[in-house]
Amino acid sequence: MKNEELPEGVKKLISERYRNNKITEVERVDSAKKGVFYDVEFKQKGKNKDVEFREDGTVIN
Repeated sequence: MKNEELPEGVKKLISERYRNNKITEVERVDSAKKGVFYDVEFKQKGKNKDVEFREDGTVIN
């Protein structure tokens, strides 16, 4: 999925907390345990960092 397709709540939190990090991957996940969430991978200080978000922008990991 494209960054532009992320829900507004997720995009807002990314722009506030992760604006200095490059997004390398975005995925919508439908998990039996966690429900629907968005897995966003960032490049942070040369390392990959995965952050999982609910649709409203809440971080779940």
